Amino acid sequence: IYNEDFGVFPSSNYRAVEIIYKEGMGKEEDDIMFIKSCLYYIASKYNVPISIGEFSTWDDITDEQNNDSIIIGKSGLIPYCRAMDYYIEGLTIEKADIKYLYLYKIIEYFSPIVSKKASYEQLNNRLDALQVIERDYEYLESIFNLAKQHQISLKDKELANTVLNECIDIALLFSFLPEGVQKSISKVCHFEIKDIANLSPSIIESIKKEIAGILYATRNSIVHAKSNYIVTGKECSEDDLEQLNEFMAKLCECLFVWNSRQNKGLQLR
Repeated sequence: IYNEDFGVFPSSNYRAVEIIYKEGMGKEEDDIMFIKSCLYYIASKYNVPISIGEFSTWDDITDEQNNDSIIIGKSGLIPYCRAMDYYIEGLTIEKADIKYLYLYKIIEYFSPIVSKKASYEQLNNRLDALQVIERDYEYLESIFNLAKQHQISLKDKELANTVLNECIDIALLFSFLPEGVQKSISKVCHFEIKDIANLSPSIIESIKKEIAGILYATRNSIVHAKSNYIVTGKECSEDDLEQLNEFMAKLCECLFVWNSRQNKGLQLR
């Protein structure tokens, strides 16, 4: 917001971003990515969506000093990726169904790389076994099966299940689901909600699969025309959609953290 007459000032209705470089650090081409990482930090921490734009007028500028600032060190930021833009855009949308689609888009964005990483690990384990077993037809057939499983994981109805299985601790996020959805899942998967932190891996797996089915069915019910859509019974009700969006936002934030932990070759930007 620099102006040759006024310099750089925050106006009464806006905030300014100031980047302070340590000596010998900072590249001009990294500025936008750094700012976007900051904007995601603010959006996720304070639920305040902010985007980069331009000021069309200077009428609102005053000489008052604004000391209400947030200081963010680079070490506290998650590396920027394009899906953060979807997240911030989603938070700006008031209609619950459209917001849900934006957040679901983040699942679609990450699921292919999540599936690929899981498949790589399985393939590496299978290849490691060559040290102790023979390379017979059964072993080679198992390689084909891994490839088939990878292709299945990329199908639309499997995308949510892929990220839930590989990236999410569902016991910690379960409470963000709508209360009615929690009760429905506990009934289908045969567990008490109060015991969510101490369930067996097999029940946790079934819970994730059930949630994935709900997320996918809800997505389809919004995307497809009412006259063409066949209700499955898994769809989240309109009354609970706002709360489901709260769950989706937390899920997406976990995906951003997961992405930041990956090595450069698998990390999405």
